[in-house]
Amino acid sequence: MIEEKEVEIEENLLAKAAMDRIIKDEDFLKIPCKNVTKEEMDTPQIRNIIEDLVSTALDLDKANKLQCAGLSANQLGYNKRIFVIKMSGRYKVFINPEIIFANKTRSSTEGCFSFPGRQTTVDRFIDISVRCANQSGVKKLKKDKAIYFQHELDHLNGIAI
Repeated sequence: MIEEKEVEIEENLLAKAAMDRIIKDEDFLKIPCKNVTKEEMDTPQIRNIIEDLVSTALDLDKANKLQCAGLSANQLGYNKRIFVIKMSGRYKVFINPEIIFANKTRSSTEGCFSFPGRQTTVDRFIDISVRCANQSGVKKLKKDKAIYFQHELDHLNGIAI
């Protein structure tokens, strides 16, 4: 019983530390992010950004109430077009992401770690095809994954909920 409580306290501290790292400055988040160049693609700087995104998202996941569907680089203070979204229980990295096809919309009520307590209803596509610089080919995303992708892409484009 005591060990379980200690683990819960530790997980809550990790999640709080992760929340404290997330940028909540709306002016900063409205700045569109810069593309990752081909020369930068496999550099320590980009690998560090990716590692930071994934580890922060995992820390947020450790507290059950803070499940993290995705996180963008600018939410951690980086001005690069990179984000992660949770897919099949793992975080998938998207560098220089773009939507190349979109179909069917639905209203989505969304929250955001950068604006705790704020919820906004937006119309989102639920059937999209995307590509990014770190993956070959086109990837199809549907329903929630498509919505997560668009939410994070909005961040990179300087659009805040």
